[in-house]
Amino acid sequence: MASPVALRAAASIILVRPCTTSKTSTYEILFVKRSQQMKFASQMHVFPGGAVDQNDSMTAKKWSNENDTLKVAAIRELFEETGILIDTPSLISNSSQETIEDWRQRILSDSSKIQELFTDNEGQELLKKYHYWNRFITPSSEKKRFDTHFFITILSKGSVSLDKQLSSIKVDKHELVDSIWIKPSEAIEKCDLGKMEMLPPQYIMLKEMVTKFHSINLLEEHFHKRQNLLPIQPHLVSTKKLLNEFGNNDVPENYKLNGFVCILPGDENHFPPENSFPGSVGSRNRLYSSIPSGSYFLNVKNILDDRFMFSGINSKISTN
Repeated sequence: MASPVALRAAASIILVRPCTTSKTSTYEILFVKRSQQMKFASQMHVFPGGAVDQNDSMTAKKWSNENDTLKVAAIRELFEETGILIDTPSLISNSSQETIEDWRQRILSDSSKIQELFTDNEGQELLKKYHYWNRFITPSSEKKRFDTHFFITILSKGSVSLDKQLSSIKVDKHELVDSIWIKPSEAIEKCDLGKMEMLPPQYIMLKEMVTKFHSINLLEEHFHKRQNLLPIQPHLVSTKKLLNEFGNNDVPENYKLNGFVCILPGDENHFPPENSFPGSVGSRNRLYSSIPSGSYFLNVKNILDDRFMFSGINSKISTN
């Protein structure tokens, strides 16, 4: 059996803002849509992000220390892909959108240029606004694999320059073709209806938000609890294999013929080559997907260990 493809370190940012159409503490999240031309995750809606650049570690050392390399990558990727800077550096505080776009193009050409855009103190303060949220590792069976760390930051109202950026997001039109602000519950609904394609990690994290974090306040309260989470590496198998080799007889009917399942930590059949965390006999923590529609069905059952409850439970999730 061939060895799994080597992992690339990557970082992604979950950008949260207060819901603009409600007086409650509900929130929206920024998704960007990947181009049809991309080999990985073509046409999928994802959070802004990408692979770590060799210059990111140098920037992290300059602003803080090398441990913040992944945060720097998330900051850089957000700016490169959308033109958003959640803190406006003094160098361009009174600049036009054309000047900001010029800096974006410079950093796209040479990622180390972000060190010139922010002073060391500004970079240090910016890093403090990015909070660790989750970590997913691409299944070992895939040809392109990433070890992706997800960070989250919550935008506050009142910054004129930031509000201007958020109202006129310009995706790069190369890797990305569109952007959308959307409530987690609405994104889940669109995905379930086949109107918004997304990868399993995004779907799982949205399910958790819908279930556990109904308000911005709840998200903020949970930041400090998210350190040192287990890496989530799904074990990807076809539903036919699940039925024929694993002997599972509880596969939903409409997924049996042409589907696959992401078996997650805490499931009795979670046995990837690395990061294996199987649960007790009969435990279920898996995400079914149909082909070609891409609709998902999350089944969580009999999980006794709280470490594995990152996917949340609500009325739509099977408990049978």
